[in-house]
Parts: sequence; structure tokens; C-alpha cells
Amino acid sequence: MNNRTDWGKLQNLQKTFKRGSELITQGVKPKALYVLMSGRLIVYRDGVAVSQIKRRGEYIGEIAVLLKTNASATVKAESEVVVIEIESSKTIPFLNHTPDIAIALARKMADRLVELNSNFSQLIDKDYRPDFIKSLQNKYKEQPANTLSNDLNLEKLRPFFVEFAEGMDILTQGQYPSALYILVSGKLEIVKNGKVIAVEDKPGYYLGDVAILRETFSNATVVTRTPSTLIEIKIEKVDYFLKHSPEVAISIAVKLAERTIAINELFLDLQVDAVKDLKKKEEQIQKEEQQTQKANDDAYKAEIRKELEERKKIRAEKERLEAEQFSKIKKQDEITKEINELKKVEHEIYTLLGIDMTE
Repeated sequence: MNNRTDWGKLQNLQKTFKRGSELITQGVKPKALYVLMSGRLIVYRDGVAVSQIKRRGEYIGEIAVLLKTNASATVKAESEVVVIEIESSKTIPFLNHTPDIAIALARKMADRLVELNSNFSQLIDKDYRPDFIKSLQNKYKEQPANTLSNDLNLEKLRPFFVEFAEGMDILTQGQYPSALYILVSGKLEIVKNGKVIAVEDKPGYYLGDVAILRETFSNATVVTRTPSTLIEIKIEKVDYFLKHSPEVAISIAVKLAERTIAINELFLDLQVDAVKDLKKKEEQIQKEEQQTQKANDDAYKAEIRKELEERKKIRAEKERLEAEQFSKIKKQDEITKEINELKKVEHEIYTLLGIDMTE
């Protein structure tokens, strides 16, 4: 399948947003579906920055627009950004008239689903958390019913109907699909690593869509549990078929959005928790560093005080010795003075007596 999208032909839909502009608001239905052409966007969940969007061709708000739900996050321009803006109410008609964009959107949804599933599996393998599973199940229950994906008229595709007997393999895990299938009637078993992980009987269920869109192997085996009727589009005709039946590409994108929304919500919450935990750790480290610094400062101050006290003692001792020395000198001067006075008196006495002191 051709994976390139010519965004240049949509220049008339380009719009520029200044830094700090809010394109999408959490809890509010998006006014438009956006495709990033240049610049950087920040995604906020509950006021916490959880990720950045900066790759050309990235879709913004696609899940909420396709499912007509409120946005699960706020998206703001981190720099000046240029985007392609497609009004929400005009998105489906637009995609019907631009099958390449519809296919590209379906492919992006497939990539997103696989990435989220992979990340979720890694979390489970790394640190089994039953609360993850329960949260995901609750989010599946909470997601609103969507009627858009049921609008596909399967009868229009009757020329592609194929009957399968019970017990036939439609897809094989680890092998590339030979066709894109859509369930019309019957019951299917989804088997992964030899274990039945799901049973599907809802008309309109797609088989092989993710593998074909991503040009990879099937991640599960699909077996008919009952005689079943499926729409079969041979692999070599899928690209042509989707371009001439954009409503199918749109339907695939919507189905993938339905499968993505719950796990996407869960991961946004996990990202918020991770950011908050990281912030707490940083604050704790900062607090510990401040405490260590304070302790170091206190120890330093104590050393300074101790040194000052020692210097004070030394100075006091020096002053005491100096005073003692001064006192000794003073006494010596007084004694010398007294001796001189005595000598003077003695001289006067000898003079009065007429005695020559030189004799």
C-alpha cells in the first residue's frame, strides 16, 4: 500500500496558530481535526504535560472527532505551528472525497493501536498490575456508543460475499493476510498462542485490517465457529478497493478508534501518574538535598563557631600574658625607680657627710 500522503494539495486548509494557542480542550468536543505540518505541540492531561507532538503528518483530535466524543486531553502550541484544519462537521464528507487521507488516517489509527497494545503488554510483563486490567475494563464500559461505524452498508458489498464453513481458518497468526475481511454473519473465534481470547459475531467486524494497513503479519488466528459469511477483498485489490470505497477506510478508522479510545485514556492517566510520581521524586530529592545542604551549612557554621571560640580563647590568653608581662615590666620599672631614688638619697647623705663616693 502507498504510505505517502501529499499534504501539499491541502494548502488551502492550512492554518497558523501562535505559541500558547489552545487547539483542543480536554472535556470539550474538538472543533476540528488537525494534521501537523510544522512546529511543536504539547499534550496536557488534567493540567499535566504528558507528551509532545512534533512529527509532520501527525493527527490531532482524530479519535474524538471520529467518535464524536469529548477530547481526552488538551493540546497547546509550544511554538508557532502550521496545521491542516478540517472542521469536525465536515470531516466525514472530506474523507469521502479524499480517500488517500482516509486511508492514511486508518493507517495512523492502526499504528496507534499497535503501539498502545505493545506498551500495555510491556507494562503487564514488567510489573503485573491487576488495577491496570480493571481500569481498562472500566474504560471500555464507560465509552459511549457510536453509530457512525454501523453506517457501512454491507449489502452494497454483496459481490464480495464469500461463504465459509465451520472450523475454517480465516487468518493465521504469524502469517501475512491473504485478504481483508468484514464479517457479515456467523461467529468467529480469535485465537492467540493457542488460546481463544475472544468470540466475535457482530456484523461489520474487520479481520486483517491492522496487519494489512501496517504491512505486517497477523497477531492472531481467526477461525469460524459457525458457518459464516464474510466480505473478502483480496490483498492485491485492497488499495484500489479502499480508494474507490473511502467509506470502508473511514469505517476501519472508526472501528480502530473505538478499540483505541479506552486504552488511550488509560495510558494518558498512567502518564499523568508517572509525571506526578517523577515530580514527587524530584521534590523529595530536592528536599533531601536542601536538608543535606542545611546540615552541611549547620556543620560548617558549627566549625566556624568552634574556630571562633578557639581564636577567642587564644586571644584572651595572649591578652592575659601581655597584661602579665606588662605588669612585670611595670613592677620592674617601679623597682628601678625606687633603686634610683635610694641611690639619689644615698648620694645626698654621702655628700652631707663629706664622703667621696668615688673612693
